[in-house]
Amino acid sequence: MEEPALAPLAVASCLPLVVSALEPGIAISAAAWFLTGVLSAYQVITNAEFVRFAPPERRGQTIGVAASALTAVQGVGGKIRACEDFSWVGCQRREVPPRATRRGKD
Repeated sequence: MEEPALAPLAVASCLPLVVSALEPGIAISAAAWFLTGVLSAYQVITNAEFVRFAPPERRGQTIGVAASALTAVQGVGGKIRACEDFSWVGCQRREVPPRATRRGKD
């Protein structure tokens, strides 16, 4: 059985998230995120292929290392996202208004 081309599937799973940059509202955002989850099914094939190349006595460890690496990379990506200025894609940082204070108390 021939395996599907995984790179196009990986790219396709990210495309619905582009909608989020447009701030379309909750219903469309939820649909886009749902579609991204459905398209992320390629990861099942990727994990199976990755483990298939490992020696049988190391397969459990292999999938654990792969899952840990994925979590670490996602964390680094989140940190980069939090630190960068994304004005080049039309996103603007929004200032959070200060908390309202009670009258007579600061």
